[in-house]
Amino acid sequence: MTSVLKEQTVVVIGGSSGFGLATVEMLDALGARVIVGSRNENRLAAAKAAFPALVTRQVDITDRASTERFFADVEMLDHLVVTAAELPSGRLAETNLDKLRPAIESRLFGSLHAVQRAVPVMRTGGSVVLFSGQAARKGFPGESMGAASCGAIESLVRTLAVELAPIRFNALCPGSAWTPVFRAFFGDHAEEAAEKFGASLPLKRLARTSEIAHAVVFLLENTYVTGSTLVVDGGFGVT
Repeated sequence: MTSVLKEQTVVVIGGSSGFGLATVEMLDALGARVIVGSRNENRLAAAKAAFPALVTRQVDITDRASTERFFADVEMLDHLVVTAAELPSGRLAETNLDKLRPAIESRLFGSLHAVQRAVPVMRTGGSVVLFSGQAARKGFPGESMGAASCGAIESLVRTLAVELAPIRFNALCPGSAWTPVFRAFFGDHAEEAAEKFGASLPLKRLARTSEIAHAVVFLLENTYVTGSTLVVDGGFGVT
């Protein structure tokens, strides 16, 4: 069956690695026209080399001017996916709040900047998928600002689904996978953390990035889903 995304234009910000790149790969295979935004020039170049049909542009969604420049060249689009976010950690009593602020600046305000620029050029039937995270649903010491930003995204899509209807807004709350973000977060202990965390889940493994990408595609394709958060976490939430 031909995907409804064939020949539709999808902007993926944060699409040069991890869940974003897996989503880009799946969209490309489905015949979508994909515009990839990322801060990392080297990763953008690698994505373009792997999938020559992509349009790649550098963007920093924490910078309003950068976001405006990125969307200035987007004449029309059908869908927006934002996976980009910074993940600073620190216990509240011991950490300068300026260190934690990028969690809100990137995930929440970055997403808002992108949505604000995308909506005026979005075709009828368009949709937006924003990324939440497991910290929105369980408490982790040192992750207060990450939890706040993820929770804000889940609340945001419910409001925007009403305010900007009929454009659809949904959030995706993914489980952990072996991504650059996971490796950077755990550093030298990443392999040990992956094995231990995977074993604690009902499915006994981390997510595959393709499984998260499949969930993104579902939210883009299903025209009756809006204001929802789709949790794809391997059972983490029930353990």
